[in-house]
Formats: sequence, C-alpha cells, structure tokens
Amino acid sequence: MPFFNKFKELDILGVQFNTNKSSSWVGLDNQRVKNITLLDKYELFLQYFKDVENFKMLELGAGPDPNIGASCRMWKQYFHSTSEIHVADIKPSALKLGSEGMEVHVGDLGNIGFLTRLAEKKWDFIIDDGSHFWLHQILAFRNLFNSLESGGIFICEDLCTSFGKMRDFYSMGMDQKDPVEYFLAISRRCCGIEQSNDRISSIYNLTELDLRLADQVKMISWMGNSCIIVKK
Repeated sequence: MPFFNKFKELDILGVQFNTNKSSSWVGLDNQRVKNITLLDKYELFLQYFKDVENFKMLELGAGPDPNIGASCRMWKQYFHSTSEIHVADIKPSALKLGSEGMEVHVGDLGNIGFLTRLAEKKWDFIIDDGSHFWLHQILAFRNLFNSLESGGIFICEDLCTSFGKMRDFYSMGMDQKDPVEYFLAISRRCCGIEQSNDRISSIYNLTELDLRLADQVKMISWMGNSCIIVKK
C-alpha cells in the first residue's frame, strides 16, 4: 500500500473547499482538474497540530478572486476550533474573509516592512502560496522563519516557477538564485554543518542571515512542487 494513502482527511477537505492543493478541483474555466494531491504529504506533518488549542497559522496568498479563501476554509475546518487562521494578500478583496473568521493582512509580500509586521506574531505553521516570485519566496523565508515556534512548520509551494518557461517571468528579470537553488543551499548547510561557514557561504552565496536560519532547521522534506521545513 502506498505510504501516504492513510493521510486522506486533509485532501477530502481540500476537494470540498475547492483548493488547488487537493487531488481534484474546479478551475476558473469551470473544468474539473485532477492532480496528485499535496495535502497527504502535508498531513503527515500537520496531523500533530490537528487538536492543538490556540494553534496559529499564516497563509501567504488568499487565492484568485473567483475562488478566494479556498484553502483558508480548509485549514479552518481541519485545525482546532480555537485556532487562529491568518492570511496575507495584496488584494483588498481578501478582507471579506474576515467575515468567515479569518484574520486578514493586506500588503505586498515583496515589502520587508510588511513581512516584518507579520513576523511580530509567533506562528506554529506558515505556508507560502503567494505570488510565487522568486524574490518574494526567499524574502518570506528570510523574514518569517524566525517567527515560527520551535517545532513549527514552514512550507514553500509552487517551486515549479524555478524551472522551464516560467523562470523568465518569476525571476522578475533579476540576476539571482531561484528558490529551489536557495533551499538546496539551506539543505546542504543542514547536511554539512561541520564544514566551515566561509566555504558554504562562498560556494552557495548564503548570507550570514541564511546561515543562522539554516542552523535553526531540524529537517527539510522535498516533494513535488513544495518543500516542507521543520524548525528546531
């Protein structure tokens, strides 16, 4: 039996609330899409938080207007009723999710001041499903990972933008490493911590901040289109 078959609850909710993280959803063209779910792998990690009271999570990106808040509704149903479900998005239209019990933060995920304000709160779980621009994905990790509680989980989604024809658009024309290269460098630091900081930094262009963050990583799990990072 495939290992992840036992983790079905989150995907069932994902299909119910029509998030594209799930195995089946109706797209903006009203056509049903079937895909390999991300949610069974997420549930392997997130199951331990399911019944935790006062759990606090932050999702970066509320989704497109016609389907806005789909994954937020899924998280709200999955986690304990006392949980705080926060979402950050650049669109003021996301504010309407406040009427459903979500806490909404409107701002630009490329703005360090906005990320700094989000980092003032302590989180148990952060998931980046925002713009998918490389700069934004790396800035989110650099500015928010410190705000995770010990044992907390950070997920970066849509790493597909690091490959193929999407690279030109999502790099924003900047000469920088893509998020897959960045998180691989963090992974190498975790696997080779006995090596000198100078050597790793010079080869993979990790900053002193990146090295400090990498040293807080308990583990990184790679999967199709996402990486899951657990904090020490």
